Amino acid sequence: MHCEGSGCGFSGVPSSGTTPLHVALHPVQFAPFVFDSAFETVQMSESKVAQTEMPKQTAYLALSGRRATLQCR
Repeated sequence: MHCEGSGCGFSGVPSSGTTPLHVALHPVQFAPFVFDSAFETVQMSESKVAQTEMPKQTAYLALSGRRATLQCR
């Protein structure tokens, strides 16, 4: 985590500068991968991956990609 400005170090906000963030392990349920009909692209909509109370934050993850090469074995 990185904090800059006059609010750093107050009301649960980390001190000024960079502070390591440690979040306890917990189960995460990801949204399904959705492929186009030719399997050229894939998308996954937002999935909540972390939520903390102090500081109060929520993190989401979304993915999208496209096939760069095709290799058969």
